[in-house]
Amino acid sequence: MKKYIASSILGLACLGAAATASAQSTVLFDNLSASRDGVSPVGTINNPMMPEMNGIHARAQGFMTGTQDLTLESINLSFATSDSSGGFGLHLYDSTGSGNAPGSLLLTLDGNSSPSDGLFAYTGAFDLAPNTLYWLVADVSSDFSSSVYGVNVTESAPTIGSGPGMYSTDGGADWESMAPLNLQMQVTAVPTVVPEPSTMALAGLGGLSLLAYRRRK
Repeated sequence: MKKYIASSILGLACLGAAATASAQSTVLFDNLSASRDGVSPVGTINNPMMPEMNGIHARAQGFMTGTQDLTLESINLSFATSDSSGGFGLHLYDSTGSGNAPGSLLLTLDGNSSPSDGLFAYTGAFDLAPNTLYWLVADVSSDFSSSVYGVNVTESAPTIGSGPGMYSTDGGADWESMAPLNLQMQVTAVPTVVPEPSTMALAGLGGLSLLAYRRRK
């Protein structure tokens, strides 16, 4: 009986692994290969010599989903410089703000809170609705007011996907278009996995066999 239970559990694990392996990543947005046309600040700037630059700077990059049901997987974001001690964050927002700007926070992604020059990955799972505009918002926590990061921007159209860029100088309370600039990043997702009836039935049988074994004991 123990051998049967072990083989059942192993079989269910193999089914789960097969389902994961079959979920191939889909790129929703990518402009990393484009030339860099500038650096955009993220964080609090307070410079008496350049008062027009002062404010709590946040940057947002939009991306569109297609017709497929997808789950967000990862974002690769290109940084230029940093003068920081931490506090950087990358977040997923919906587009319910004024004029389809970032609205409600959906997810804070996992990743380096003190990135430097180079490409950094941020990960997090969220089920994306088809044919929908989402925003990735880069900001700095108010607890790290001395931290300022530079993210690379480009005027070139993305090689994959589409979406506008926006900026805020008041911590995200108000947003303005950053056109023609976009943050340099890549957004990937995987198909949302819904267990097939046969897989669910096998899982049920495995659970029943374990229950029956426990009762006999």
